[in-house]
Amino acid sequence: MKRHVFFLMTILIVVGPTVAGAFNQGDLARLLGGDNNMQNADLSGIGTGELTRRDLQSIDFSGADFRNCRLWSYEFKSSKLEGAKLDNASLRGSHFNLAKFRGASLRNADLSIAPCGGADFSNADLSGGKLTSSPLQTCKFVKAKLNGADLSNAMFFRADLSGADLTSATLTNADMDGARVDISWKSYVQSQNVRNFDKIEWVQPQSVKPSVEMVKPGAGKIDKEMVTPKVPSKK
Repeated sequence: MKRHVFFLMTILIVVGPTVAGAFNQGDLARLLGGDNNMQNADLSGIGTGELTRRDLQSIDFSGADFRNCRLWSYEFKSSKLEGAKLDNASLRGSHFNLAKFRGASLRNADLSIAPCGGADFSNADLSGGKLTSSPLQTCKFVKAKLNGADLSNAMFFRADLSGADLTSATLTNADMDGARVDISWKSYVQSQNVRNFDKIEWVQPQSVKPSVEMVKPGAGKIDKEMVTPKVPSKK
């Protein structure tokens, strides 16, 4: 019996930190101490109880790990989250105005009711994410993965979704006033009963590949023939 208890305790010690509270205590201490350079920090699984610093504006979280975190109504305005890992993160109501998410992974993340005006999600993976009722005006979703995402009631005023993957995305009642969307999604978007469908700016997909000449070394330079200099004749 004692051996079984010891075995169970060993499993809990080994597995426990990976399930909840897996964040790095040193990284948390630095952040709570006012450090704004948090590149590649491990804050995975962190919650409101541990992260008492709620104003996280203009902090560099590039490459940071926020997977499985639960941070509701935090302030991330103008913060850098490029290449950050936010899979399964719960960030309801947090503010991400002007934040940079380029290349970040937000698969199945919850950013519902989260103001993100002017944020850059270019090349980010938001597949299966939830952005319901979020103000996303002037956001960039260029070449972002939004497949399976719930975007219902979101506000995309003048947002750029060119090149974005909208496969199986839910756009019910989303406000698309002035949004830029690839024309290949026109029928699909129309079937989603979005608002201001007639004000969408339809764009042609960017699929131009560089020609052989464009990738040659020195391309674009003018070739000049070698001219043999003339030697003036003696008189």
